[in-house]
Amino acid sequence: MKLKSSKLIICNTTPLLYLHQMDLLSIIQKICGRIVIPKAVVDELKIGGEQGVDVPDLLLYDWIEMREPLATFTGSLSF
Repeated sequence: MKLKSSKLIICNTTPLLYLHQMDLLSIIQKICGRIVIPKAVVDELKIGGEQGVDVPDLLLYDWIEMREPLATFTGSLSF
């Protein structure tokens, strides 16, 4: 059973890395269907792999899409 979301899901490095290491990366696809990652995530995983960390091979997952952000926020937030 897939619980696909109709919303755009953006993911950072940490869940990809740790779910991969626990052999549970497919849980993201089951919950979200597709996800988008920024190039920075690809770069971080590449560096981790070069340092001997067990990282996922993102080319194996057609449900993970790499996109550059359309804009970058450089200001500050105050609450």
